[in-house]
Amino acid sequence: TYFQPRGKLYYLDEVTPNVWKKMEFRFSDDKPLNLRVLGIGADESGELYVLTQRTIGPILNTGEIWRITVE
Repeated sequence: TYFQPRGKLYYLDEVTPNVWKKMEFRFSDDKPLNLRVLGIGADESGELYVLTQRTIGPILNTGEIWRITVE
């Protein structure tokens, strides 16, 4: 049995030396991820992207690429 993906994607931000704050990645259209994360990458200009998929395995064409924005 597989569960529906409901997770969030986080990163650590060093707010002062040796003090870290957990931050949530925000996506370009600000909607929830709710997908399986397959990978994270960057383009030539440093923009971050997340490769996702709705299903498990190569069953259907359900992949999406999401751009991560920094606020």
